[in-house]
Amino acid sequence: MKKLISLLIVLFLNVNVWAAANYLVSPAGEGNKDGSTWSHEMGEAEFEVSVEGGGAQAVADGDIYYLLAGEYTPDSGYIVTFAGTQTNLIQIIGVKAATTDPTPEFSDWGVGADRPLITAAGNSLDWSGAPWWRFRNLIITSTETNGLEGGASNGVVNCSIENTNGGEAYYAGVGQDYLYDCELKSTGVAVRTHNHTYITNCYIHDSATGVYGGADLAYIVNNIIDTCAVGIDMNTRDRFVIIGNTIFDSATYGISGTSGYGGLILSNIIDDCAVGVDWSTVSAGNEFDFNAWSNNVDDIADIDVVKGNNSVTADVLVNTTNLKIESGSGAIDAGLQITTVSGAEYKVNTGVDQEDYTSGGNPRHGTKNGGKQ
Repeated sequence: MKKLISLLIVLFLNVNVWAAANYLVSPAGEGNKDGSTWSHEMGEAEFEVSVEGGGAQAVADGDIYYLLAGEYTPDSGYIVTFAGTQTNLIQIIGVKAATTDPTPEFSDWGVGADRPLITAAGNSLDWSGAPWWRFRNLIITSTETNGLEGGASNGVVNCSIENTNGGEAYYAGVGQDYLYDCELKSTGVAVRTHNHTYITNCYIHDSATGVYGGADLAYIVNNIIDTCAVGIDMNTRDRFVIIGNTIFDSATYGISGTSGYGGLILSNIIDDCAVGVDWSTVSAGNEFDFNAWSNNVDDIADIDVVKGNNSVTADVLVNTTNLKIESGSGAIDAGLQITTVSGAEYKVNTGVDQEDYTSGGNPRHGTKNGGKQ
């Protein structure tokens, strides 16, 4: 009996040693800087040590780091290799500057400018060897090759990432990752994908390339891609799903495919681009339909991409300020419909904007400029 009790005590202690923890973080830290309270929050230096697996507060499965709004200036690169798990994600969550709750709630989560700013400068933020992390409510600026390098099954939500060094704002190093409700901008590539990278409801803008295919299989759905020299570059990759995006004002191509094949390209607005779509090598199996082609110098270049029987050629009337479609737009109710439900009519606009412009109508769901806050 004594042996059994001893064993149970050991097991109990081990469970508590590895129990997930909440850590509170501010730019400078305070008190003993163990992250236990807002009087003893970690500083940036202690946070870096922790996420890299060092110190008394070394990262463990299920840990959550709450970063208070303010400016964080790493003096060295982050090389993170500790993996979360599918059931015990590790999270970095930005919270508002006025947060005082030791266990911040959703109402404390950072929005707009009231999010932590990580001024990485030339220091790397490399999570490529660290699966199952989540990054929420952060602003990141970088002059390193990659602004944020993600690992397998990482998620990035409500983050703004800018790279001014000609590299990638977000680099999917492994794949099976996702970004939503983010703003991404780079003098190079805003987002470089890998296998099974999901990008949805993001605002991608003012970049040399909006989305670049770093590997096969990417899902690019319901984004605004604005003023990128090339909106989406599939490169030579195959099986891209590109649905419901508004691609506007691309100086070179809205979508470029080189020799990529097996793409499903539906219900996008491709507007005010020098060339709407370019494929330099004929590749079978790309499906285009329900896309709106408007005000491009040329809709298609180099090869005869088939627009599809339901393509929209009427003027899309994109508002150049907010990129919403205006009343009378040819994109209204012109998107891919569900037609197999007997007696039902499901109306869908082409592109991102799904506001109901019929007289007296109510919005079917709110227009969302992903990440544009």
